[in-house]
Amino acid sequence: MSSMLRLLKLSRPEWKSVTLGCIAASITGGLQPIFAILYSEIYTIFSLVQKPDEMQIRANLVTGIIALLGLIRLASSTFQGYFLGVASQKLTKRLRQNLFASMLKQVS
Repeated sequence: MSSMLRLLKLSRPEWKSVTLGCIAASITGGLQPIFAILYSEIYTIFSLVQKPDEMQIRANLVTGIIALLGLIRLASSTFQGYFLGVASQKLTKRLRQNLFASMLKQVS
């Protein structure tokens, strides 16, 4: 059995934390292309020099959306770090306990 499958099997008790962390990581990663599209939209807004009112309205809208996505990314990155950190900490603790128990069995 590969070591990755063994780790997944050992981390089964923390499946909720791992799942929530992966969902948060997917949200964080999914926001990157949206940011790229919005940045390109800013450049198209600069072409509206002849219509300053429309330029201001669209610039305010796009920057507001970018700010909102930034807050969403902050939250999802925080949740990603927290949930995956909790899962890895519990897995590491369990592995250390198993290692220590195995060492005690060898000494006996």
